[in-house]
Amino acid sequence: MHRNEPEHDFTMSLVASNYGLPEPEALSLVSLVRADDGNPATSEDLFDPARLTGGEHWQGVRIRINGLTLLNAENWSPTNAWASRLCTVTDGENRFFKIRHPRYSLGPAPASPFDAIGILNQESGSGVQGTNGYELFVQAIEPSSTPRIDIASAPVITWPGSLANYALVYTNLAGGPGPWQAATNVPVLVNGRWTVILDPSEARTRFYTLQRCQ
Repeated sequence: MHRNEPEHDFTMSLVASNYGLPEPEALSLVSLVRADDGNPATSEDLFDPARLTGGEHWQGVRIRINGLTLLNAENWSPTNAWASRLCTVTDGENRFFKIRHPRYSLGPAPASPFDAIGILNQESGSGVQGTNGYELFVQAIEPSSTPRIDIASAPVITWPGSLANYALVYTNLAGGPGPWQAATNVPVLVNGRWTVILDPSEARTRFYTLQRCQ
């Protein structure tokens, strides 16, 4: 039986044609996953019932996850069944996440770090309280825009954050030690320690130490 209920009627109006998709919000896996023991099978999603952070906050939003590496290339195919298009990615920092390949081709499986753009979704089987099961339904991928530091070629000097009244100085070793000079690298406080990343071409000919500021 059909009843006429004007209070439930609504109209749709075209505000702008060909508007396109919104720009994706840029994230890293730090915003979605806890760092764990390095096992993808036990990776734990960030869940916030207040929806201020984690998957609940970003669910349904178009996002760009930066700096991903694909772990299972065999699932990178538009012809696979739904369950077999679910891929595991990592940021290389003991965080793992699921992304799902769409029904159209994204090209060959990426062999180097990439950014994935898509809609954050939460699939069924997400736990009694709905605290996990988040994944990215991928729309596009691009080469990673996240800069990566090659630690092997970038020497790092750190010292305790409590030593704020000390400065990094160096002397040139080539041709014999010269006068002490202030390093031009600006120290940054990282995990409670002052940290300076050195230019390898300069570091190999210098001796560094800390000098108390007057």
